[in-house]
Parts: sequence; structure tokens; C-alpha cells
Amino acid sequence: MDNIKRIKVFIGSPSDTIGERGKIKGIFEELNQTLGKDKDVYIQSVMWENDVRPTVGADAQDVINSQTRDYDIFVGMMWKKYGTPTPRANSATDEEYSYAINNFSNGGHCKDVIFMFSNKPFGIDDADADQIQKVKDFKKRVENDGVVYKTYVSTEEFEKLLKVALYKAINKLLQDSDHRPQKQ
Repeated sequence: MDNIKRIKVFIGSPSDTIGERGKIKGIFEELNQTLGKDKDVYIQSVMWENDVRPTVGADAQDVINSQTRDYDIFVGMMWKKYGTPTPRANSATDEEYSYAINNFSNGGHCKDVIFMFSNKPFGIDDADADQIQKVKDFKKRVENDGVVYKTYVSTEEFEKLLKVALYKAINKLLQDSDHRPQKQ
């Protein structure tokens, strides 16, 4: 039987990126049909709406955190909404990103951080000035953390950019794991 390696990719974003989140299943199916079959790897998305069972925690984000913290790659995205505060952070997406970047920086299980910001146009009546400012501040923080992010103007462009970013990140992750000394 083939030895298939599983790579888990956590998806974090506020609720206004529902169109992008809707593309995730197709992206992962395509990557599993191409890169997955070529490299004997299964790429699995980790999303709260699919992977979190209802249960009790300190708060809803605590429940999500307790069930989704084991992943190899973090993918974050943001548009015009920064998100809702949690007891531990200014937004759930911020909390998820902070965990990922700290885990990555400290040599934990998170081996890559991908972040994408939408530049899709929106009407003035569709925007909350406070949320927009928080997104701008967060974007600056991501830059200061040394994360090179991508921007996109449509869900179709997002899909293309994410496929390429994941393909490269997964290939690098597989190459790095091939060059590690084997435990005896």
C-alpha cells in the first residue's frame, strides 16, 4: 500500500470572504488530482464550517481553536471586514493568524503562512469605516511580520493565486521533509 502523506491547510477569514471560501473545495480537489497524485500526498483543508463539531468551550472561537490547531499551512484572507473580537484578540481571524505566525516563527508544526487581501471594489454604503481602518492596520502588521501577501480583485483571480501559492508551498514542504535526517 502506498504511503500517502497528509498535508493540512487551515483557512482563516472573516465572513465577507464567503465567495473565496466557496472556491476552496475545488482548489483542493484539483491539487489532489495533480500534485497529490504526483507526489503521493493528500491535501486537506481545515475549515471551521466543515471540521468543527458543536461542543462547549470558553467561547465559540475557543471551540474552533481546540479542534483546528493541527495544520501544516495557514491560509488567511481579508477584504473589507476585520472581524468580530474574541476574548483573546481583536478578531477571530487575527487570533488565528497570530497563532499561525507565532507557531511558524517558533519552529512549530505550521510550516508556511499565506495571506491574501482582496481589492475587490465595494460601495460606500457597503463599508464600515472602522472595519476598513482595522483591515488597513492589520495589513501593515502582516507586512511587519515579514509576510509577503498577495492581493486580488475577483474570486477567480483569488482561485488562481491560491492554487499557485499552495502548489509552491506544498512542493517546498515536501522537499524540506525529504531532506531531513531520518530518525533511527
